[in-house]
Amino acid sequence: MRFSVAARVYTVFALLIVLAFGIGGYIYVNEQNIDERVKNLVERRLVVRVDIARLSDLASSIRDLAVRIDDRRAFGQTQDLTEMMRAALAGGGAIMSRLAKAVPGTNLENVSAAGNMLRDALSKGGELAPAAVRYGEAADILNKSIASAIVEERKAVVRLNELSERNALIFAIAGLIIASAAMIYLYRNVIRRLLRLQSSMSAFVEGREEEIPTDGNDEIASMGRALDYLITTLKRREARLEEQLIFQRTLLDTIPNPIFYKDDNGKFTGANAAFEAVVGLPPDEVVGKTPYDLDRPDLDERYDPQDRGTGLGKKRYSYETEKAFADGKMHHVMIEKAHFMNADGKSTGVAGVMVDITRLKEAEIELHDAKEVAESANQAKSSFLAAMSHEIRTPMNGVTGMVELLEQTRLEREQRQMLRTVRESAEALLRIIDDILDFSKIEAGKMDLEHVPVSLSTIVNGVAETLAPNIRKQGRDVSLITFTDPDVPAWVKSDPVRLRQVLMNLAGNAAKFTEAGKVVISAEKVDSANGTVNVRFQVSDTGIGISKENQIKLFEAFTQAEGSITRRFGGTGLGLSISRRLVDLMGGRIGVNSELGKGSTFSFELPFEVSTPPSDEATDHALPALRDISVLICIPDAEEREIIETYLDHNGISHSVADTVGEMLERCAMYSVALIDDWPGSGGTADELASAIVDETAAQRSPGIIKLKNHAPASGKSKKRPGIVLQRPYRERTLIETLGVAAGRIEPGEVSVSSDADDRVPFEAPPSIDEARKAGRLILAVEDHPVNRQVLMRQLHTLGYAVEMAEDGAKALEKWQEGGYALVITDCHMPEMDGFELTAAIRAAEEATGHHTPIIAATANALQGEAENCLRAGMDGYLSKPVKLDALAGEIVKWLPDSGIKIDLPAPSADVPTSGDDVIDFAVLRAICHGDESMLLEMLGDFLEINQSVVDDLLQAIEMKKSADIRSHAHKLKGSAGTAGAKRLAEAAKSLEKSSGDGTDADIATFAHTLKTEFESVRAKIDSLKE
Repeated sequence: MRFSVAARVYTVFALLIVLAFGIGGYIYVNEQNIDERVKNLVERRLVVRVDIARLSDLASSIRDLAVRIDDRRAFGQTQDLTEMMRAALAGGGAIMSRLAKAVPGTNLENVSAAGNMLRDALSKGGELAPAAVRYGEAADILNKSIASAIVEERKAVVRLNELSERNALIFAIAGLIIASAAMIYLYRNVIRRLLRLQSSMSAFVEGREEEIPTDGNDEIASMGRALDYLITTLKRREARLEEQLIFQRTLLDTIPNPIFYKDDNGKFTGANAAFEAVVGLPPDEVVGKTPYDLDRPDLDERYDPQDRGTGLGKKRYSYETEKAFADGKMHHVMIEKAHFMNADGKSTGVAGVMVDITRLKEAEIELHDAKEVAESANQAKSSFLAAMSHEIRTPMNGVTGMVELLEQTRLEREQRQMLRTVRESAEALLRIIDDILDFSKIEAGKMDLEHVPVSLSTIVNGVAETLAPNIRKQGRDVSLITFTDPDVPAWVKSDPVRLRQVLMNLAGNAAKFTEAGKVVISAEKVDSANGTVNVRFQVSDTGIGISKENQIKLFEAFTQAEGSITRRFGGTGLGLSISRRLVDLMGGRIGVNSELGKGSTFSFELPFEVSTPPSDEATDHALPALRDISVLICIPDAEEREIIETYLDHNGISHSVADTVGEMLERCAMYSVALIDDWPGSGGTADELASAIVDETAAQRSPGIIKLKNHAPASGKSKKRPGIVLQRPYRERTLIETLGVAAGRIEPGEVSVSSDADDRVPFEAPPSIDEARKAGRLILAVEDHPVNRQVLMRQLHTLGYAVEMAEDGAKALEKWQEGGYALVITDCHMPEMDGFELTAAIRAAEEATGHHTPIIAATANALQGEAENCLRAGMDGYLSKPVKLDALAGEIVKWLPDSGIKIDLPAPSADVPTSGDDVIDFAVLRAICHGDESMLLEMLGDFLEINQSVVDDLLQAIEMKKSADIRSHAHKLKGSAGTAGAKRLAEAAKSLEKSSGDGTDADIATFAHTLKTEFESVRAKIDSLKE
């Protein structure tokens, strides 16, 4: 049977309690009996005391009497009796109480009887002698009784004390025996077993092996088994922990970086093997030391505040510092520290790791030096590209400008072909320059994107409209189709220049590599949320296509799909690389899907912020309601047909599709408008289909006819045919307006319906200055370069505009303040006052009047984002040099729409020199003046007149050693000489300009002599031409 420890302990305590109660009850009963006896004795004693008092009085009387009767014996006995009674009386309650307990009810009666006898004897008067005798007897009896009572009382007291001591001894012996038995029992069954458990635990703590008692079936046995399990588990965990510690130690020692840990007093508590290389001590010798014991005083002072810093709300902390290693050298180290916390979240120490970054610092210094060198080289490259762009664009302005003017004159077929080659070569060169500049800016990370409102529809259609004229001129049968999803917001925020550039690159390549077929440029909404919209742009063609292996390298710089492409089509191979990087900058990703021989599709997706139209944006007039008209579409190309259907659905116009020409002819009479195109094979051309529709519906109401064409017929070169020509590319609005015209809902004069009757536009001769001022068409042109002034003036005259020229911004401002100018065209970089300052001055003056003069910038600086700077400065338009005639006309027509062009240039003079010269390169002059001898001689005369004073001022500055003036005059002469074709003079001026900054006086004197000699040679050459 199983008895628990608690049951055993409870049993022992129950026995002790029972024993205690038994002994207590026994003592209690005895004490009660003694108390009862004492009570009786006390009651009797009270009586005896009275009697003894009387006896005492009587004894005194008897003593007196005995004296009188001279009975000495009786007297003596009486006296003894009296003393005994007094003693008895004086003994008090203790003696009487013990006496009563010892001999209850015996001797006290004798004493009372003796007293009675004495009282009786004394009461008898006159019988003295017998009374004395009787007194003597009575006294003896009383004496004996009292003496006997005292003896008995003393015996009773002794017996009572013995009884009490015996009871106490019995109780003590019994309690001791029971307690000893209980303690023995508890020791053997509880305490000894608990002590063995304690000993086992102590042995485990001290690392000794000792058997744990687990015998029994009670709580202590269970405790032993639990302790045995606990110790066994702890040993296993300790073994695993030891393995982990060994692994961690091995791992820490394999880490090449020094690692250490310290307690909250700053003393090291451990380190790894790599730390020895820092302090020169093994890890076990580092323990207990502080940084003050291991480092230089000027270095270790940093550690305490840094460690405290990690504790003040910073669990991690890192810093760089210098530290002396055991090799005696100073090392740059990166120290990363972290506090380790106890269970209460309080820091108990710091762990740290060091990284020797000495080599990294050295590499950083080298990298910094290399970076400065690279930046310097990059800056030099950028400066060179900017200078190259400016220097190339300036003469190219004269070349392209004069070529365009010359193309307007009467030329033979061969001459026109040569001019076309010159123009195309010049344009190709400008495109190459633009690509290189853009690539350089992107590569240098200096390509900044705008974030302004832009119409995606305008950009998509504008790209196609820009490419269309060149395709038409080449006579290629390529359909340019555009599509802007009606769900795309009308205005979003983006960089219009860069977005247009990407689409122009992709669409330009598509058009270039497609001899016949189509090129589709589209923008479709993908999704939108929270004021943003994702739009997918796609450019597809039916051109030569790209093989799979060549698609991989397609977006690499200076790379084209095949070498034969470069030989056949030209190009730098930068366009797609620039496009990819621009798309990346705008937050998108470009991709291609192509099949060799079947065409290519380039696409990219961009996020846009939905915007509102700019405040100055003109609002298109509302279209008339065309919902009650119906359109029959008969177009063989499914993709274009789907685009047209989308546009019609968006405008609520009913429509249907005829899949064949026969079906179209059967149904056309039921529709308001028939929209047709050329059908390949036996289907016929659009013109033939239009005639067939007229014939088919001769007896009925004939529908309006719209013919889609890639090339509009030239006026006068084809007979009148039925229908309206809608020339590709067309916009959604143009399509709807043309439908309105065809259906008779819109007057033809109210809208501009596409027509390409003649590539040449009729122009008028320019009016006079006064006439132009009165008509509000006078232009103020500001250009500091004489050649560019001549070219710009001739271009404006060719376009039919009257113009006044100014040499710098200050003079232009004076002229503008006189009033009467409808438009200002200004160069951006000029002496005295540049174009930006001129614009700021004009805009400041206009604030008081509220008038606004359009200002168009014209500059050769293409590297610094000049277009954006011009628009931010308050200008209204931007032209890049060299300024093309059509670009100039297109920009001016925005502000002066009533202009015209008049061709009135002389034929090239046969007297113009045709070969180069070592003093003056007449080939340059011929390109600028286009064979106009009078203009050439006038320009050279101006050169001498203007630059004679420049040379005089330059020589005077050299004599006075004014470096700034030398540099300024030399720079001015360099530009003028280059424009005039005086290359050697320009080179001398360039050398003098450079030496003014870093050359010696001797160098300056040498270059000055060379410059003076070359200028005299130029003067002599010009004088010889005048003769």
